[in-house]
Amino acid sequence: PLPPGFFIELGAGKDAYLKQSEPDANFGQTAELQAGYSLSAGELQALVGGFPMVSLPFNADILSAELALHLQEDATDAPANLRAYALVHDWQETDITFDSGQNLWGKGYGMGRQDPQSLTWLTFDVTDLVQMWVDGEAGAFGVGVRSTHIQPPAQFAIFDAHETPYLGPKLRIHYVLRELDSLYLPIWLIP
Repeated sequence: PLPPGFFIELGAGKDAYLKQSEPDANFGQTAELQAGYSLSAGELQALVGGFPMVSLPFNADILSAELALHLQEDATDAPANLRAYALVHDWQETDITFDSGQNLWGKGYGMGRQDPQSLTWLTFDVTDLVQMWVDGEAGAFGVGVRSTHIQPPAQFAIFDAHETPYLGPKLRIHYVLRELDSLYLPIWLIP
């Protein structure tokens, strides 16, 4: 049986990747995302955002939330050093570059792990971040993925971007509804 609560999958509305070796280039309209480290490209960072958070009720209690990225090739040895980070500012898919995107990175969340159901998906636990979005404690600017350390040998992954139907980045969310406190209205007595 399924656990109690609701399950929803939200697709990304925008994504891009940033490439250190081309610091002024924009890769927001490509059909792929890259994250990790390459000897020729340097650091590669993936940005994912534009999730329709209005799809979640304001009193949602997030039991689990994961960012799921589809690997373009079935890999049994996906990079183990990729981590999800909160993005702390708004960004535009068609304008963002490596140089302009370095001020986006906030707190780190889950490390990438391959979905045991399918080795073609890499997932990142972002439960606490999504709860902060729902509660209005943080702006829902998206999630970034990059290596926790940059050093040889090259370790990077190539994912499908949101332009690829059914395989683009998604947030998989399991939630329940919180009980609402009784509405308290003050009563004024006028003599």
